[in-house]
Amino acid sequence: MIAWYKGTANTALACTVTVTLAKPNPAQVKVYDVPKFNGTVEVISSASGDFNGGAFADVNAGTGVTVNSSDLLLGALLLVNQTTTPITYWTNWLSNGANVLDCLNNNTNCPIGDGTDFLPGHGSYSANSEVGHQQVGPGTHYFHRDAYNIGQYSWAGLAIYVQLGP
Repeated sequence: MIAWYKGTANTALACTVTVTLAKPNPAQVKVYDVPKFNGTVEVISSASGDFNGGAFADVNAGTGVTVNSSDLLLGALLLVNQTTTPITYWTNWLSNGANVLDCLNNNTNCPIGDGTDFLPGHGSYSANSEVGHQQVGPGTHYFHRDAYNIGQYSWAGLAIYVQLGP
């Protein structure tokens, strides 16, 4: 789950943000404080699919094209196993470019990984999530990470690009 808020503080003191879930949930909630958020979501991209064998699955959030001079990417990816074994898990690197190796070799298109989470609660099936964020400029963005190529699973990705002010 990705959530954001916009508020104005009338004091220089720190504010407390409390998130209460209606029901217990095995997933972790990531909360981002984005003080320069100007109130505009520039673009949202998403994708989903199924993996039934072959090369590493490219789990992605589709392509997002931004024109604002400064945006914050908030991205989330999800794997849900369709068989009881083996468990789902990630491989390679989280990336926001066409090739995951750009991040490794050139230190470009590298979102900050905010942690993978193993998600219990699917009976005998497993699930994993991966989330990250990155400040980006104008251009074409492709938030993705490879998943290991064993088993059968469904996947989904979401990327939200929020505009940042000065």
